Amino acid sequence: MTHLIFGANTDVGKSVISAGLIRACGGLSLWDKEHASAHYIKPLQCGGSDQSFVQRHAKKEIATAHTLFEWATPTSPHTAARREDRPVSDVEVSTALYHCLHSLREDREHLPIWIETAGGVLSPSSSSPDNNEIQHSRDDDTGWGWMTQGDLYREFRSDMDVILIGDGRLGGISATLSSLESLLSRGYNVSGIILIEKEGYSNQKAIQEYASRYVISV
Repeated sequence: MTHLIFGANTDVGKSVISAGLIRACGGLSLWDKEHASAHYIKPLQCGGSDQSFVQRHAKKEIATAHTLFEWATPTSPHTAARREDRPVSDVEVSTALYHCLHSLREDREHLPIWIETAGGVLSPSSSSPDNNEIQHSRDDDTGWGWMTQGDLYREFRSDMDVILIGDGRLGGISATLSSLESLLSRGYNVSGIILIEKEGYSNQKAIQEYASRYVISV
C-alpha cells in the first residue's frame, strides 16, 4: 500500500509522524524484526533533510529512503528553485516519482511506501519556465510557473490513500479542515487525520466531529 502524507501547514510534524508510521509498520510486519518494513520518499526538499531525520528515527524499519529533488534554501520549493536557478517542472517531478515507485514495487512490492509532501496541501510545489499551462500560477517577471502540492500529485490519487497531518496549534482547526476540504475536492481518498496537539490546545475533538461526516478516522 502506498500513502501520501500531506500537512495542514508547514511545521506540523510530518517527518516526526512519517518516522512513527514507518516504525509502526515494523510492529505490524509478519517478517522477522531484522527485516525492513517500509520505503520512504520525499519528492521535494528545501533546506535540511527530512530523509535523514526519518532514517535516523526509523533506522531498523526503513528498506530505502529517497529524496528526488532538493534545494539548499530553507523556503518553499517554488522560491528555492528561482533563487538557486534550478528549475524543476511538474512533469519532471511526476516522472521521477513514477519511476521511483515502479522500481520499489518491482524490488520489494510487499512493503508499504510512505511519500512525504512539502509544506501544506496548498503550498507551492517547484517552479520552472516549463510550467506554463493555464493551471499554473506564474511570476510575470521570470515566467516560472508552479502549482500547489495538492494539484501536483493528483494523477497518483487513484493508487494511494492520504494521511493528513493536522495542525494542533491555535487556529489549527480551520487550517486542518480547510486542508481536508481541499484534498476531498481534488478527489483524494483521505483515510485518516493525525495531529500532534500543542500544550494548552485541544483541536482533536472538533476535527474528529467534522471529519466523522466523511467517515475519516482522527
